[in-house]
Amino acid sequence: MLDVRRTRRSPLGVEQFIKRAAEEDRAWALERGYSPPTILMEQEPASAGKTVIDHYRRNVLAAYEFRSASASGPKHHRAAIVSARAEAREVFICRGPWMGEFLDELAAFPQGPHDDQVDALSAAYEELAQAEAEPIVFPGGSWRESPWRI
Repeated sequence: MLDVRRTRRSPLGVEQFIKRAAEEDRAWALERGYSPPTILMEQEPASAGKTVIDHYRRNVLAAYEFRSASASGPKHHRAAIVSARAEAREVFICRGPWMGEFLDELAAFPQGPHDDQVDALSAAYEELAQAEAEPIVFPGGSWRESPWRI
């Protein structure tokens, strides 16, 4: 995990925050020769969730590869999967100014007042675990399969 961004703003403020993060992430990837990242947003159940996803796809993130994902299973179960991988030292976090609040929320789950970052981590892990495993090349030519693969 390289970066975590969070905010609590008005709906328009959130849209602007997400678009700016998408711009910065694309620039970061392209500067390093990577493909621009796909933006994944959790789709809440019912028609309101479909409306929000459609709005972001057409109006906020139209210039980006964007898709939605529906949560699968209870929140505490999804969090337990990535928690077990972290305990097995298979999840790595880069140091950053966001770490304190991120780790505090993870440690307080499920009794804490917020769980948005827990949800985001669980969804990201599930997405990466389902992706096709590509070898990771290390200096010296050794390789191993992606640790994200379940």
